[in-house]
Amino acid sequence: MFERKVCVVGAGTMGRGIAQVFAMAEWDVLLIDNSKEQLDRAFNYMRKYLAFEHNQEEIEAIIQRIKTNEALDQQISEYPFIVEAVPENLELKKRIFREIEALVSEDTILATNTSQISVTSIASACKLTNRFLGMHFSNPPHRMELVEIIRGLKTDENTVEKVVEITKDIGKAPYVVNDAQGFVVSRIAAVVIAEGVRILEEGICDKETLDGIIKTGLNHPMGPLELADHVGMDVFLMSCTGMFEQYGDAFRVPGTVKRYVEAGLLGKKTGEGFYKYK
Repeated sequence: MFERKVCVVGAGTMGRGIAQVFAMAEWDVLLIDNSKEQLDRAFNYMRKYLAFEHNQEEIEAIIQRIKTNEALDQQISEYPFIVEAVPENLELKKRIFREIEALVSEDTILATNTSQISVTSIASACKLTNRFLGMHFSNPPHRMELVEIIRGLKTDENTVEKVVEITKDIGKAPYVVNDAQGFVVSRIAAVVIAEGVRILEEGICDKETLDGIIKTGLNHPMGPLELADHVGMDVFLMSCTGMFEQYGDAFRVPGTVKRYVEAGLLGKKTGEGFYKYK
């Protein structure tokens, strides 16, 4: 068994969602972010989403399981499982893990929530590479069932097995994959979105028709353009840029996406992308 305590580093969209998932599964959570404003925003979002399915008493019980800190300090040594969820920047993630590793024991499991950066490259900043892996939650974590467990080049099987067990314990579906740029879900989703945008640019059909065809014909819950808005145009641009360097033309970023990012039309999180949102 394992001690049900987790430290989540980063209180952005993914970090706050991951913290919420663990707290809902009755884990003790330490949520760390160097911005108090970001931490306050995280709790506001959590309360809003929890209100759809929980009464006030239940919401407070979940929230009370989450402690916060604005710095990486000795407090994290009390947590045997660390999940990093800072922005998708390789050097930032390496720096964070160097700081984490200096504070924790050799038995600590270290997980990165990257959606497309090689887990092995992030782990190269650490000595505990055998205890290091990827744990890619789908967005939003509290709604989506999938968690990709990414085995780095030096990750030992005991670590993989333990994180699979943890993933099931928090009510998610773990799928173990080997390390590669984009893994599986991000790689497939990027191609679908990119090709959908290219079809729109070619004038083959309008956006509603395109998304409707894919949802009806392929039984997808969202069409490619709806998916782009859901993921965030900036996130898609960043993911595609990395995978284009690795895999080539299938991941070339369509011009429309670049223009939308420049205009700040990032999708749901800004209220407008391919569609408008309240």
